[in-house]
Formats: sequence, C-alpha cells, structure tokens
Amino acid sequence: MSNVLEPVEGITVELWAKAQAKLASGGTQQDAYDICGVHADKWDRVSAEWLARLSNDTDFKIMPIYSAAFTSGASGNFGSGADTNENTLSLEKLAEAMAAQDVLCRQGRDAQSVLADFGMTVTDYSNVSSFWFGKMATDGELAMKFATLSEEYTKKYAGTDTNENTISFEILVEAMAAQSAPGVVQQGRDVHTVLAEFGMTVNDYTNASSYWFGKMATDDKLAMKFATLSEEYAKKYEAMGAMNGFSAGDLE
Repeated sequence: MSNVLEPVEGITVELWAKAQAKLASGGTQQDAYDICGVHADKWDRVSAEWLARLSNDTDFKIMPIYSAAFTSGASGNFGSGADTNENTLSLEKLAEAMAAQDVLCRQGRDAQSVLADFGMTVTDYSNVSSFWFGKMATDGELAMKFATLSEEYTKKYAGTDTNENTISFEILVEAMAAQSAPGVVQQGRDVHTVLAEFGMTVNDYTNASSYWFGKMATDDKLAMKFATLSEEYAKKYEAMGAMNGFSAGDLE
C-alpha cells in the first residue's frame, strides 16, 4: 500500500485509535461504534485492517498516532506505560499477539478477546507496542527479528504450516471426544479449558481439524480409523463421566 495512513472505509487511524482507547478505559463496543459512526460489521472490517497495518508498520507511521490516543499513565494488567520494559512482555509474545489479531480478527474474533488470550488489555497492548516499536526505531537488527517473527506467527495462526506433526491424528480425535464428554458443561469446563488440557488453543484445533479432515476426504482408511478412534475415545470419556456421576443424558 502506497499510503498506510489512508482511511479504511472512511475511518482514519486517529478515529480508530480513539475508539480503541475508549474500549481500554472501560467503554463498550457500542461506544466504539458510535465514535466511528459505524455498525458492528463495518467496525470488524475496519478494525481488522488497521490492526493488520499496525502489525506491519515497519516505518512506524501508525504506532505514534495509535499510542497518542492513550495516556502514558493508563494502566492495564501489566501496569502503566511508564513502567513498561522488556520484561513486561517479550518481543516474541508481542509479535505473536499482533499476528494472532491480524489473522483471527479477519476470521471474526474480537480484538480484545484475542488480546485476552495473551493476558493483555488494549492498554497493555498499546504500552508494550510503544515500548518495543520505540526500540526497533533505533535498532535495525531488532526490527528484522520482529519482521521474521511476525511472518512465522502469521503462518502459524493462518494454519499454513500445519502438518501431521503439528497435532497428531490420535490427539485431535481424543480432543474432539473430550469436548463432548458427559459432565463437561456441569463441571464448568468450556472448550478453551478442554483444549488447553491437550496443549491446544481453539485456533490450533481449527487448523489441525482442517488439515486432518482434508486428509480424510481423500483417504478412506484414515476416515475409517477416525470412526474407530472416535468410538473408542467416546467410550473412554463416557466411563470417566460415569465415575464422576455424569451420564450421556447430561449432554441434553
């Protein structure tokens, strides 16, 4: 893009940043919509595009404007901007968080919920971004490292690097069975909690599912194996549920 500051569907970076700052200070999504004069669908598109540009802002044209919308004393889970340093959040985690927002927001996730996966609020994100982008402005090697990390994490979240070694077929099938196990809801375990027990995020699960179901579409033996394993794991988790006083009827 010739001009990274070009408005997105009429929404400038200043207006978008103002809306993000409002959210960070406890505002609602409707507050953000009202600031930009948009509806939910347009907000999602516009916000996803500005986040994508922000994550690729190697010339640091967007970050100063974005950061200016927040006060340096604003506090999040990590404290205030004045307290932010390299130990607050690593460069690697920042690159991952940015890539996750870029990919997942385009898939319909809300930016704040993505940041929450990393234990961050919008204010935290602004503070750590300002710190690291400030470092990169005078450290070409660090900027190159960030660019490399961003590319790697974008591939990870887009699922383009998913293969049979990422998550095994057996683990995927078991994770599927575990999510449907009797008593899961009653125990207060949501899908995120169950998948975490298998070392997966929802995005990992989605990518692995797409990969293996794609394989099964052209491999009848693998599809048969899936059916067999699904039945075995379903029995396993049904038995575990019974031990804890739950039955298949509890799923209804």
